[in-house]
Amino acid sequence: MKQENLIDPTSKDLNDPMFEAIWQAIKGWDLSRNGGVGASYAGATGTDVMTVLIPVRETLVAWAVEQWREQVGNRPLQNIYRRELDYVWRKVIRRMGADDVSLIGPRHDELLKELK
Repeated sequence: MKQENLIDPTSKDLNDPMFEAIWQAIKGWDLSRNGGVGASYAGATGTDVMTVLIPVRETLVAWAVEQWREQVGNRPLQNIYRRELDYVWRKVIRRMGADDVSLIGPRHDELLKELK
């Protein structure tokens, strides 16, 4: 891994239960720092956790967007389950640090306001 690809965790990351779970899993590992013959090894760091956590978050966001499209996207606004499903999937997307509105459009209540 090249040095410029490493991302330091933010204080928000450090308080994320997923960060903590990954940290607990890898904290005792010795990881190669420069690869190849004569590689140096060092213990895991927060940047190593981020190397795992970022693609996990991205994968979960993609999955949540797909679920939103399947479960919410085609329901009529008057459907009794649409508002709650919209809320729940958006909450998952935001929990992973992504912007739900830019990914799946206006929220249910905003769409209802536009109709009035």
